[in-house]
Amino acid sequence: MLFADLPKPERIRRIHDLGFAVEIWDWRGHDLDALEHLAGEGVVFTSMTGYTEGTLADSAGADRLLATAAESIAVARRIGARHLNIHGTGLDGRGQPVVPVDPAVGLTSSR
Repeated sequence: MLFADLPKPERIRRIHDLGFAVEIWDWRGHDLDALEHLAGEGVVFTSMTGYTEGTLADSAGADRLLATAAESIAVARRIGARHLNIHGTGLDGRGQPVVPVDPAVGLTSSR
């Protein structure tokens, strides 16, 4: 979100150099070796997305969420991120649920 004109590792370095910790969202769009290198240089990753697919709205979705959470945990360990964000369903580019749920009736769509 900051320094969007720079490559991601440079953005992270710049944020760190300004005295801030870093949060990353979908780790799949990052060079994990570069993140690990930055962490080794003292960059602090406060949190990151704790899963990449799945939902808590149904059993199959929950199984997928847990499977991708395990993948996220492995990445978090590599970069020293101690907090994972899990919000119960994947989000699209606008921050909206990929599988909308009406709390009164349950799952409403399977996009």
